[in-house]
Amino acid sequence: MRLLRFLTIAGFLWGIWILLSGKMDVLHLGAGGAAALGVAFLARPRTDERFPLGRFAGYVPWLLWQVLKSNLRVARLALAPRASLAPRVVRAVPSLSDERALTLAGCSITLTPGTVTLDIAPDLMTVHALDPVSAREIETGDVVRRVGGVFRGGGP
Repeated sequence: MRLLRFLTIAGFLWGIWILLSGKMDVLHLGAGGAAALGVAFLARPRTDERFPLGRFAGYVPWLLWQVLKSNLRVARLALAPRASLAPRVVRAVPSLSDERALTLAGCSITLTPGTVTLDIAPDLMTVHALDPVSAREIETGDVVRRVGGVFRGGGP
């Protein structure tokens, strides 16, 4: 079953390579196949633990709402005659140990306009925030709590 999943992912990646490259010669097909196998190997699950797809599906609407709210706030900041920009670097402790949870938290923060994850580790997360509201949202740790709920089964 694992081999089938690995080959499916590698085949999918190879198909994308072929579509995007548009080249059908041996060199490009071989390079694409090797790259697809390498990425599929490096991206393979390192544990037998399954991804909590149901809880993740519940997290996505909340994240989309956060992205929409942040888009409107950043647009207002950009269009305001006197922008109240106060960019700063915020540091917080994410309290997440699962690599998948750390990755999801970092990506979620970066997807939200006004914030960019600069570095994330179990003991320290560094985020660039565009304005005080964005900085406060990082400091309150709402994204981290919600991501923790996806992987621990609890949370909001």
